[in-house]
Amino acid sequence: METEKSQLVTLIKKLNQQGHNPGTSGNYSLRPIPTELVQQKPYVYVSQSGLDKEFFELSHLLKVDLESGLLLENNNLKNIKSSDETEVHLAIYRNTNAGCVLHSHMESALLFAELFPEKMILTITQMEMIKVFPGITSHEEILEILCYPNTQDIKKLATIISPNLKIKRQCNGLILRDHGIYVWGENVKETKKHLEAFDYLFHYVVKKALLKK
Repeated sequence: METEKSQLVTLIKKLNQQGHNPGTSGNYSLRPIPTELVQQKPYVYVSQSGLDKEFFELSHLLKVDLESGLLLENNNLKNIKSSDETEVHLAIYRNTNAGCVLHSHMESALLFAELFPEKMILTITQMEMIKVFPGITSHEEILEILCYPNTQDIKKLATIISPNLKIKRQCNGLILRDHGIYVWGENVKETKKHLEAFDYLFHYVVKKALLKK
């Protein structure tokens, strides 16, 4: 897991350089492999709140109880807390097989969502790139992305998204309109691949829509 955590830290810095985290935005998490959870309460690592991702380090991945959302370490240090959006990460882990979650503020996801106002499930088909995602073996299949209005009530949002996450277990992305996207996969490497594929697909669909005007 230390290797996986190091991979995530390296990726966070790379994504920051690519513009995924303006200001101190964006948050990230990682679920330990099952063997690390023997005789322990289930937990995940969630990025510390309010950090410039350019300076992100291993110590900024905080151990959080999967069920309660409480910090399991560093709780004696003032002003140290996990991301304000921790509950969304936990909802994803509780209802999918995710091993890693990346939350980006990439512009392409927000523009893509604008093409489908009011829709809660957005789709892409007839694109070869959708075969990047688990369970999709043909460009003729349909890639689904969950989509919700932005909100500051993260606990309520986590409650709302949980049933659809459980139903749409093959889904690997969730967009918050005017906010950003959560992307997940089995591990850091796969989740990075999914994020890159989403970015490519969103850019293409948006540009194609503009060409039709």
